[in-house]
Amino acid sequence: MLTWNYHVKSHDLDLKRLDVSAYRFGKQFENMKNQILRDLNFKTLLGYPNEFHPRNRYDNPIYCDGFCVECEECGTLAEAGGKLTRMSHGCDTDDFEKVLGTKVCTSDAVETHIMFLLEDPGGDYDLGEKITFHGIVKEPPVKHYYWSPSLKSWPQSIEDMTDNYGSYFAYIMQKHSLANVYITNLVKCKRVDVQKPWLVEEKCVSHFLEKEMKEFSPGIVFCFSWKVFNSVHSRFPKLNSVYLRHPAARMSRNKLVSENDELITDALGKLKHSLPTTLQP
Repeated sequence: MLTWNYHVKSHDLDLKRLDVSAYRFGKQFENMKNQILRDLNFKTLLGYPNEFHPRNRYDNPIYCDGFCVECEECGTLAEAGGKLTRMSHGCDTDDFEKVLGTKVCTSDAVETHIMFLLEDPGGDYDLGEKITFHGIVKEPPVKHYYWSPSLKSWPQSIEDMTDNYGSYFAYIMQKHSLANVYITNLVKCKRVDVQKPWLVEEKCVSHFLEKEMKEFSPGIVFCFSWKVFNSVHSRFPKLNSVYLRHPAARMSRNKLVSENDELITDALGKLKHSLPTTLQP
């Protein structure tokens, strides 16, 4: 895999120049709690600056000087057909707190690592710009911190949700007191006219999701579609994977949220009973 050296455009008002000495001595970055996952997303997958703020929208797009071209350069895409276009990256609870404010801690907070997993980048929501790297054109999400909610505070009910993704995931975290969530896609690029999509999936999973699973070590993987669930179950049979309806499924929002809430509550209940009990003296 390729990685890149990063620099910040002086006119980009959304970025701060890297303090190298602070980096060496372990300064906390503005996004993503886990440094290994951060590097995987913003050094290996995308060539983003060393420091930038999670925001739902950027007035000045994030500077991106490269992105993963593994499928194109190793011949996987030539065999699979089609092209890869829009890109995504991971996001965690810490990022949501940067956008919405710190979650109120409760005594019943679920500290276990929980992963939300979807299939690949979906529709065109004007999240990125076309960028050319190694002669290949893709659309990194430079106008938007992927998955982040378009809200100003944590939603307290279904009525507070403003979109199918970020605000819904914020609702789930708040509703079920999830303290450690990591959100990502099974495949990081949108596959367009790809005749053998499983080839791209296999390559992407081996380069990214396997590493994300190993580093994050989720207690539950909530899979938002049967396709994602089946893929995870076949590749990671020992993981606790749970099917949920896709956030944009064609059904009423109230019914979708209600059904998913029941499945989440059930999965968390089983998880709680499976954890070892600490005996109090």
